[in-house]
Amino acid sequence: MLSLVVTQDVLLESQGTAHAAQSSGLFGIGLGVVAVIIGLWMLLRRKWTATE
Repeated sequence: MLSLVVTQDVLLESQGTAHAAQSSGLFGIGLGVVAVIIGLWMLLRRKWTATE
């Protein structure tokens, strides 16, 4: 996921896009939140199947 954010930042910077760092930062935060949600879902799913 980090490589996606870095690639996006490099492409936006090379195009001279305004606010490239801010948009890449927000994209990174969004991907981080998705990763945490998936991790929690996997952890909870494992606990649910262990109790059954």
